[in-house]
Amino acid sequence: IGNRLQIAGNAVTGTGTININCSSNGINGGWVTVGTASGWNFNGTINVNSGVLARDNTTVNNITGTATVNVSTNGLFSPRGGGVILGALNGAGEVSPLWASANATSVTLGNGGGNGNFTGIIHGNGTSGASLQPESGGCTTLTSAVTLASW
Repeated sequence: IGNRLQIAGNAVTGTGTININCSSNGINGGWVTVGTASGWNFNGTINVNSGVLARDNTTVNNITGTATVNVSTNGLFSPRGGGVILGALNGAGEVSPLWASANATSVTLGNGGGNGNFTGIIHGNGTSGASLQPESGGCTTLTSAVTLASW
């Protein structure tokens, strides 16, 4: 597994664009983690271009807001052990808990009426409860290989 870089500070808020560009692709390409209870209440765009963007805290909902998350084929987005609330999920990458723990994982899509189109791979970890939840007002089209072992 690649190196981990935790985003400094107690909160990332507002709008704008955050680009995740790690040294190489997927799980071995390096990790950018959000590790605080009130981590991100972000309403801009997050591009996971390479490597991993992951929660690294078991508190509930430490990535929230109406952010649009774009996961490229070289990127991986991991809700790891708690809740993630997004406006939209787009791209052809991978979404995975990457954590075999007792903590449930949930991803809520469509917050703030966001719409997305995800064609990548979504899978659970097979050991803990997990959910993929729609938010009223938004629409996400999933045309992907979805393995819902524990989702």
